[in-house]
Amino acid sequence: KMGGVVATGASGGEQWSEVQVVTDAPAPAQGKAREEWSKVEIMSNTEVAEGHHRILIGVGQLYETYRVPGQFVKLRRDYRMEKPGFFAIANAPRGRANVFEFLIKRTEASAWLCNSRRGTLVEVSAIQGKGYQFASAFDQKVQEVILLATGSGIAPIKAVLESRQLEPRRVRLYYGAEVRDTRAHY
Repeated sequence: KMGGVVATGASGGEQWSEVQVVTDAPAPAQGKAREEWSKVEIMSNTEVAEGHHRILIGVGQLYETYRVPGQFVKLRRDYRMEKPGFFAIANAPRGRANVFEFLIKRTEASAWLCNSRRGTLVEVSAIQGKGYQFASAFDQKVQEVILLATGSGIAPIKAVLESRQLEPRRVRLYYGAEVRDTRAHY
């Protein structure tokens, strides 16, 4: 078993256990690199709409690698979990330090996470994806941006809006859900 403590800390009065790099999974198949996972703690889990949970996870120094809204991570219970879930980070980079926020739709595959309580240890992958490169995608001529999202797809859009990278452009957000009770207002 290999690993080490990455960080300990607190944010906004919330404290979490030490964040550990976990490399005790079986060796990867030949030709594949070993993926690095960090053991982290769920800080809170709140149902914010029917079947949708807002989950905050203390991630320590991993937070420093989050640079662009729209990036995502993989989450799993532990290395024995065959298929981890892919989840978009819902808070903006350089927002709430050392914390990732997620909006998770309850499905058969995510029920384990939606049922998790404060203090539950889970594993998180390194940051993945390029995110939404809006800041460099638009020139000065673009004065208005229209954003569309449905259901839990609002999570990365929330990160974009919080990041303010679209300013000074006018932004219109169209957000839909199958039924009113499943719209996540948080």
